Amino acid sequence: MEPKKTIILASQSRDRKRLLSNANIPHIVIVSDYKERNTMDLSSTQLCILHAKGKAYSVRLMLEKNPILIQTPQYVIIAADTIVDFRGELIGKAENISCAKEILQKLMGNTHVLMTGVVIYDSESDTTVEYIDKTDVKFAELSDEEIENYVTYSDEYKWRAGSYSMFDRASVFIESISGSPSNVIGLPMSFVYQQLKKFGINILKLKK
Repeated sequence: MEPKKTIILASQSRDRKRLLSNANIPHIVIVSDYKERNTMDLSSTQLCILHAKGKAYSVRLMLEKNPILIQTPQYVIIAADTIVDFRGELIGKAENISCAKEILQKLMGNTHVLMTGVVIYDSESDTTVEYIDKTDVKFAELSDEEIENYVTYSDEYKWRAGSYSMFDRASVFIESISGSPSNVIGLPMSFVYQQLKKFGINILKLKK
């Protein structure tokens, strides 16, 4: 059985796409043209939701202008934004390899909070749902040389809050997490499943 609505991931994140694909959630990707701004005087939770709402709204405007982007009359948009909160300091994506090394040096041997703001919009009911998920992540100690190796021999640090990917080699230096594992990767999948079900899409009924 195929869903009667198009599920749209409003993100270019490799990890979020993999999470949806691994859960057998049929979807398309439409990358928003929303520009994130991290200099505003907002809390980490407010900023996450603001960015997620901006991405979802941007994609809605794209579909209004160009409805042929999807093959069904109704759709669901999933938008998200992830930020690391380390002792009150908000850490987003590294701008370059030097920035990534500085971020990782700061996080090593410590616990940080990874939070994801999720906005899901359902066109049929014209309903928007907002959600924040928080996960505590504890890093092991790594030497400067090990950090150098991590950012030099892979591009995992790119486009990721905190400059790491639990999906990949960062799993070897994550000592523990408290909270949703999928949230650390990019999306709190339990929340996504429950909301899709409320909007008439039960992914457990979709044939793999």
